[in-house]
This record gives sequence, C-alpha cells and structure tokens, in this order.
Amino acid sequence: MTTILFDLDGTLIDSTEAILESFKQSFNYFNLKNYDDEQIKSLIGYPLDIMYEKLGIKTSNINEIVEVYKNITDLYQRKKQPFFLMQKRHLRKPMQLQPLV
Repeated sequence: MTTILFDLDGTLIDSTEAILESFKQSFNYFNLKNYDDEQIKSLIGYPLDIMYEKLGIKTSNINEIVEVYKNITDLYQRKKQPFFLMQKRHLRKPMQLQPLV
C-alpha cells in the first residue's frame, strides 16, 4: 500500500486569514484583549496551546479557548472553502495507486 501525504497548511492552502479571524473571534467570545495580526502571525507554527500561552492566556483557560478556536475555524473553513472540504472527504478513503512507470 502506498500512502500520500499532503502538506495543506501553508503549502496547498494559505490559512493565515482563517487563523487570524479565529483568534480574533475566540478572544471576542471570552471578552479578551485582541492582539495585533503581526503578534499572532509571529506564533503561527506553534501548537495552539503554546500560541495562546505566549499571548498571555492563563493555562487554566487554554483548553476552553482552544476548543472555541477549533469550532470557529471549522465554521470559517466551511464558509470559505466548500470545494476543498468536499475534496477532503474523499481523501479520507484509502486509495490504491498504480505505479507511474
């Protein structure tokens, strides 16, 4: 069996807009201070819990805000990228590939 991995985030799709919007909405949801886009962009690549921690969120609140972030991101991506999500569903099925040579 051959496995193909796709590096979507930042390679096939630019998710910066979705990340920034999800951070802003998660901060608004909890009535927290919003951060400058550049501050958030400088942390892209870290796990979400580390990003929120570096932005000053209390450790005891991080799991809850990360959950809200993930829900917001899911809704945002469904709205902005319906074709991609439709294709993503098909990628979850195992595929048999034939050699190219």
